[in-house]
Order: sequence, then C-alpha cells, then structure tokens
Amino acid sequence: MASLAKIMTTYTVLSVASRLNINLEENRVTISKSAVNIGGTKAHIKEGDVFKANDLLYGLMLPSGNDVGKCLCEHFGLVLAKESGKETQSLMLGRKHFVYEMNRNAKALDMKHTRFDNPTGLGDIYNKSTAEDLGKLCTAAMRLPKFREVVSCKEYSCVARAADGSERKYAWRNSQKLLHSGYNGIKTGDTPNAGICLASSIEVDGHFLVVVLLKSESFPARWTETEALKTWIVKELSTVNKKE
Repeated sequence: MASLAKIMTTYTVLSVASRLNINLEENRVTISKSAVNIGGTKAHIKEGDVFKANDLLYGLMLPSGNDVGKCLCEHFGLVLAKESGKETQSLMLGRKHFVYEMNRNAKALDMKHTRFDNPTGLGDIYNKSTAEDLGKLCTAAMRLPKFREVVSCKEYSCVARAADGSERKYAWRNSQKLLHSGYNGIKTGDTPNAGICLASSIEVDGHFLVVVLLKSESFPARWTETEALKTWIVKELSTVNKKE
C-alpha cells in the first residue's frame, strides 16, 4: 500500500483527538531525532522544532512526509499509552501503541485483509492491504471534515518554533496532481513492493467517488488510469439510475 498507509495515520490521529477532546490547533508536537532521521519522502522538518499538531497533518499528507508520520505516531502513541494507564516517555512504546490503534481502526472498518506495521508504509513487506480495504478506509476518512480539508489542500505553509526560540517557516505542496483536475484528494504512494499507488476522490452529483489504484504501470499512468476508472464509474451509475 506504500504511503497510502498515511491515510490511516491521519484517520487515527483525528480519531484519537476526537475521542480525547484534543484540540489540534493547541496541541504541540516536538520533532524527535528518530523522526528526522527516517528515510524516503520527507517534509524536511527539523529536530527540536515545535509544531501545532494540526500543521503536521498537512506535512504528512501533502509532501508525504515520513518524518512527520513517525513523529505523529510517537506523539499520539504516548497519548494512547497514557490513556491505557502507562506513564512513559519511551518513543518506541508510543509507536507500538499507535500502530496497535491503527490496526484496531482497520478491524472496526472491516478491513479484513489489512495489517499496518508502521505509520508511513515504508518497508511495506509487513504493511499489507487491498484496494477494496483501502476504499473502505478512504470512504470513512472522507466523512471527516478535517480530513477532507487536509487532502484537498494544494499548498500549505506554517510556522514552527525552533529549539533556540526563533521561528522557522515551512511550505509544502500536494503530490496529488489530480487536485488540479477537479478531484478533492486523497494520497499518492510508491514503494518497490507496493508499486505505484494512488487513492483519489471526486465529488459527482453530491456523492464522493473513491478510486484506489495499486501497482499502476507508471507514474503518468496512475493519473490517466484513475480518470478512466472515474469515467467508467460515472457511466455505470448513470445506467443504474436510468433503470431505476
């Protein structure tokens, strides 16, 4: 599933925040060394910088920041550990709690063929899913106003507080190019095991249509394949409505 795993990471953060009444505009997240040192695509956040949790959702989903994903996993994992009665500052334990919550959410969404091993989709030999399961996740996530706001955003900028007290500016651009063609989300992905992936959403006649592609033929093909599938879906729906 590659970076499509970050859809569940965002969904889990929003679910935890809702359940525990955490204001993401007020909640502050300090960037760890372990998060900064992760590989793959990054939002290029700096160790010690302090962000609003809300801003980091954009750093996760727009540039597909693995560094942000790991940091959110650590931060909210510690929140979950505390909720379960375990007072700890162990980032490793926090990550375990967060990934457990991701899989708990997957089970609640009836994602029967899905397993999450980390919040980023990296090393995805242990991160497994199907297009059908990811469609279920996207459908649930797109019902959340904040999720829709994040994944439909083309560009985002924010300011973090650096360790020395100064301000550091960040700006991110969404890798989902179909946002410029009427779509309103959701996420790109690419790893050797999962191949080239894309989850997209578009509103048609008041309904959100979700299209999930796994192992697309090429980077350019994922855009055209999604558009072709969308056209086919709209045609099929039109045929069904006429029959009714």
